[in-house]
Amino acid sequence: MLILFLINRIFDNLNINKMINVGIIGCGFVGGALKDWLEHNNPECKLFISDPYKGYNDDLSNIDIAFL
Repeated sequence: MLILFLINRIFDNLNINKMINVGIIGCGFVGGALKDWLEHNNPECKLFISDPYKGYNDDLSNIDIAFL
């Protein structure tokens, strides 16, 4: 929960009026929870996920922020 609180604070403090490209590298226990949370709580985020084992092969070359 603490990580989600901190991420929410980061997005609140950015004050960006555009779509934010967010990369998640690894969609396991933590990355999967982050993905679900961002999808439901931050509609201004476009997610790019890299986890070949799970079938996610998005191009991460244009992301604004990455979570490992």
